[in-house]
Amino acid sequence: MNMMDPNGYCTDRLFREHCTFVNGVFVKDMGQLGRPSKDAVIIDNSPTSYMLQPEQGLPILSWYDDPHDKALIEYIPILIEMSKISDMREAVTGFVRNNTYTVSHAMNVVTHIRERENLEAQKKLEYERARKQQHLLQQQ
Repeated sequence: MNMMDPNGYCTDRLFREHCTFVNGVFVKDMGQLGRPSKDAVIIDNSPTSYMLQPEQGLPILSWYDDPHDKALIEYIPILIEMSKISDMREAVTGFVRNNTYTVSHAMNVVTHIRERENLEAQKKLEYERARKQQHLLQQQ
């Protein structure tokens, strides 16, 4: 993570000591972070770690015994794009299936969400402009 996020944008990292013991397994309860769920994801090799909030869980392969592992680094483009949408959970549920994903599908899902949100924002701006213009005409 230090190499992936040298500027410290990721403000919290959860480890086993931050887990809740549920039904015999350690679970990372994202609800304990005290931040909006729409802005937080968990990347973990164990789906049980994010079983309380699967819509926030991004699967990753275990890296044990592989000093050349780059799986976390491969998440960088997806995370950058996900940071540009209003709710990361929508993206996660759109591209994660059976605790797997493909990068190309993930990028397509996020791009689609972003385009839709941009269109909605544009429509909202147009509506507000029209409302203001109508208000000005009524005042004349």
